[in-house]
Amino acid sequence: MCGIVGRFNAKNTNSKDITKFLEKISHRGAPELQNETYSQNGWIVGANRLNITSELDESQPYYSSNKNSIVVLNGEIYNFKYLLGKYALEDTSCDGTALARLLESEGITILNELDGIFAFIWVNSKEDFAYAIIDHMGIKPLYYTKKNNEFIFASEIKALSFEPLANSNPPK
Repeated sequence: MCGIVGRFNAKNTNSKDITKFLEKISHRGAPELQNETYSQNGWIVGANRLNITSELDESQPYYSSNKNSIVVLNGEIYNFKYLLGKYALEDTSCDGTALARLLESEGITILNELDGIFAFIWVNSKEDFAYAIIDHMGIKPLYYTKKNNEFIFASEIKALSFEPLANSNPPK
């Protein structure tokens, strides 16, 4: 299983910060496929990837052909080949890349056609929005928390635990 994390409305989109979250769930994913990140305009996503359906050179985050849709995925889309054919999109052996292409082409309505078990974060860099999405049955988890107007998502709850700030005084 992959480990995915995302931060929405982040004041700092330094990949070093998201790497800390990914390190807490480093047991998710293959050791050689750790800490893959993308950030832009207050959105930052990252993944520790486990290679199941795609080639080893296919890395997360996954991108649509025009690079406007970015996806980090934990799970598997079973019918991605069928959907690529149905919408006449460029073929790929990777369900994550296919998902990014399908979202770019068809938008959020493609969710009604997905067959699989998944939790993913979709960032549309052109339109400047992001979604955190789980499969219809909630088989793959995606946890979240809100801190200072920032939403943080992760495929495992322990990635969301915060370290106490150094030199901070406890509230009275």
